[in-house]
Order: sequence, then structure tokens, then C-alpha cells
Amino acid sequence: MAAILPGNIPEQNMEEVSAHISKRMQSIPLHPPEQNCSPTITVAEDGNLLIPCAPSNWEVIELIENFAEVHGVQAGQLCYRLTSKSLCEAFSRGQSPAPLLQALRNAARQASGVDASRDNDSVEQMLAQLEHRIANYGRIRLYTDATLLEVADGSVLRELSALTSVDEQVVRTLQPTLMIVKKQGGERLVEELKRRGQVPLLHDEVE
Repeated sequence: MAAILPGNIPEQNMEEVSAHISKRMQSIPLHPPEQNCSPTITVAEDGNLLIPCAPSNWEVIELIENFAEVHGVQAGQLCYRLTSKSLCEAFSRGQSPAPLLQALRNAARQASGVDASRDNDSVEQMLAQLEHRIANYGRIRLYTDATLLEVADGSVLRELSALTSVDEQVVRTLQPTLMIVKKQGGERLVEELKRRGQVPLLHDEVE
């Protein structure tokens, strides 16, 4: 078959030839190199989370370190442990558990994909335990470094709201006339009331 040189193609047909070549190139299937499908996170028998130390895992490592305690190296991989303390500290910092749950679910699916016969009970148990902890978080609350504010009735509270910054200081309302305020907020309220000639009754700490 004779070769067709660019100079032999009429100028008006150049765009058609270019479009034809582009279409043929798009139809050629691409075969990217096979990627390692090994799960990024594995759960050891002792409940520790194991993650290979690799640049591709840095995002997952950063996520896990937001919620777990660092336990060195185990089986040649970075080792972490989820504890009640580490989870509470993460939640107190405002960390959402959704990405952590999703990462563990992905790990379970990846492990099943690598070996369908693999036992994923350890991952499933960790997920169930983690979901239970998240559901129970905040059901019991202990307020420290806080002040208890009590007013005689609703009219006093409305007056207090109009004249002071009490609404900004309230942490939680226990009853219509009883609420928890920030400790520094309580001190600020005392100063605001004193400037207005009103001296609140103060109860010192009870031993």
C-alpha cells in the first residue's frame, strides 16, 4: 500500500483526516499497569490497626492518627490502637468519625476482594464496636471548669438577658431557671452585674 504524504492530501481534507485519526486513537483501549489491591488497613488479632508505611498511605495514616494511639511498629507496619480515650479526645477536637468508619469499611471490602475466603470478623467486630462507641458518645456528660447559674424566675432571666451577655455564656440549660455557664463567663456576668449595682449571691466551692 502506498504511503500518503501530508503534501499529497488536499488542504480542504486536512481537518477530516485529523478528526479521523483522533477518533481512531480514542478507540484504542488503554491498559494501565495493575495496581496493588492489598488492603491499606488491616486489623491484627489483638485489635491493632496495621498500615504499611508508604507515601500512598499518608492520607490514611493522617486520618487514623487523628483517632488512634500510636503503638510503634508491628509485623513491619505502622501500628495504631483505637481506645475510648483517643476517640473521646478526637471528638472533643471536633473530628467527625464518618471518614474513619468509611476507611474501615473500605478496608473490609478490599480484604474480601483480595481473598474471598478471608475471615473479616476482626474488621466487622471493630466496626460494630466503633459504631456502638460513637452512638453512646455524649450520653453521659461531666462538666468541669463550669459555673452553675440560678435565677428566681423567668422575668429575672429575661432582664438578665437584656442587660448582660448571659446568652453568650450558657453551655446548657438544665431547667428554665437553672443553667450551666462557662466559668470565665460566670466571672464576666458578676462584673457586669456589679457595674449595674446588682450583686449576685455567690456560692463558693463545696468541699
